[in-house]
Amino acid sequence: MIQRILIVDDDVRHRTLLSDYLITQGFESLVASNAVEMQKQLERNHFHIILLDINMPGEDGLAICKRLRSEGDKTPIILLTARTEVVDRVLGLEFGADD
Repeated sequence: MIQRILIVDDDVRHRTLLSDYLITQGFESLVASNAVEMQKQLERNHFHIILLDINMPGEDGLAICKRLRSEGDKTPIILLTARTEVVDRVLGLEFGADD
């Protein structure tokens, strides 16, 4: 069974690099550039994990994570960020991220 991963990142270069790498490792990789596209993907597909960028315009990754958990979505979420502050990591985990 192929594992399906959703990459949510507003940076097309990051999305492409991650997706291409995951495909070469045997995963099925789908992408979204924002919360609206992510929601469409979630309505159409089941994912084994979500890789979610924190820094996005509109609904950011922390808000998305918090919303998904409040809706009962238990899909594992790994937050991606260039931020180095410990508070960002703590907030992500408090909002329901798995890592």
